[in-house]
Amino acid sequence: MSRLALALLLAAAPAAAMPRKPRMDKSMETEGAYCGITTPGHRVIETPEQWKQLWKDLGKPAPPVDFSKHVAVAAFAGLRNSGGYGIVFEPAEIKDDMLVVRYSVTYPKGMAIMALTQPYAVKIFPRSAKKVRVSGRDE
Repeated sequence: MSRLALALLLAAAPAAAMPRKPRMDKSMETEGAYCGITTPGHRVIETPEQWKQLWKDLGKPAPPVDFSKHVAVAAFAGLRNSGGYGIVFEPAEIKDDMLVVRYSVTYPKGMAIMALTQPYAVKIFPRSAKKVRVSGRDE
């Protein structure tokens, strides 16, 4: 592969395909394009054991989280045929006796790397006595 072709390939990689470094606080949110989870869906994580399993499934080390104070939601876009896909969490809402968490799968805009991806996002929320309800959609 020529240097020019390699430079063009690297320049075309969207920023969303690059994982963000997780922040270790109550507003932590991290995302990535490659996780090995090929089925769309989500998980509510309420225990350290569930947290360790999630990160094992993602193929990455688990960052520290205090589950006496927080819960997490992980969302997966499933297997996609290119880069540029992502997941965006909306602000959580309290409705009746539930903490409602919504997310959307976003689509590539413009050029995207042609590779199989498995976009994911994980977000931490303050723990409450309310049950967590999650809903997601493809845009």
